[in-house]
Amino acid sequence: MRILVTGASGFVGASLCSRLRRDGHDVVAAVRDKDSLPAADGLTVKAIGDIGASPSWDDPLSGVDAVVHLAAMVHQMGKVVPSAAEYTRVNAAATEDLAAACIRNGVRRLVFLSSVKVNGECSGPVSYTEADTPRPEDPYGLSKLQAERSLASLGSEGRLETVIVRPPLVYGPGVRANFLRLIGIVDRMNPVVVPALVSKRSFVGLGNLVDVLTLCTAHPGAAGQTFLVSDGEDVTAAELMRRLATAMGRRSYVVPVTEAPLRFAARLLGKEQVVKRIVDPLTVSTAHVRSRLGWTPPFSLDAGLDLTLQWYRTAAR
Repeated sequence: MRILVTGASGFVGASLCSRLRRDGHDVVAAVRDKDSLPAADGLTVKAIGDIGASPSWDDPLSGVDAVVHLAAMVHQMGKVVPSAAEYTRVNAAATEDLAAACIRNGVRRLVFLSSVKVNGECSGPVSYTEADTPRPEDPYGLSKLQAERSLASLGSEGRLETVIVRPPLVYGPGVRANFLRLIGIVDRMNPVVVPALVSKRSFVGLGNLVDVLTLCTAHPGAAGQTFLVSDGEDVTAAELMRRLATAMGRRSYVVPVTEAPLRFAARLLGKEQVVKRIVDPLTVSTAHVRSRLGWTPPFSLDAGLDLTLQWYRTAAR
């Protein structure tokens, strides 16, 4: 197959391109700047500029059988947060433009990397499923939902096979942001002090996400479907810290700091959203992707953490 990957130089994109090439596919890597990704055997690099500025897709899509659309304006928690209009322009409108170009160029399937944030921010005691009513709470999640709805409309018309994948937090070699900061915190402590948290969260390792995206490019049962994906093992933030500590050869012990004082301190410091992403439960069910596609995660959580720490020791410290 000839497969176009947008966002090909990114965290997920680079790994996906490598996997597709290993599987023998002809890969077209769509990137903002051609210098961001070197050409290689089985890889054609196409610079398209700002994906939200209506780039021309006809040349990159020539002869393409399937597209995996990863390029996006990602969720940000810094001081300068993009406006809702910016999220809509890049994540929703640009996705609709790409889908229209796929139809125009005879592309059979488009796989869209969405986000669990379409479901919401807190699953409560019952894991999210694909059948739940979407409840995004921020402009990023809303823009992903808008893109999903545009694709669903095209899919229902039979004009394009669409597949939507909603991951929770993705970790793996090359991870940045909060997960990398957590590794750094554990790395600096010995012994590792772990708060007594009880709410569980789902994660998905990079290798597992790439595996399911690859499967979705061709599996006949994937067309028209939405899939929630994870490692299949939900853990508390405390358990995650303990496993990281063990993998680093560090001792750890639990201190009796529960969720209530953490939430109180967060309100005082204006860090409520940060703490919510640690103490609120957010788990997903993978029953649908397992039954529909026969998929099982090839990597366990511990294996994914080991791969991440191997990278961290050599490249991120």
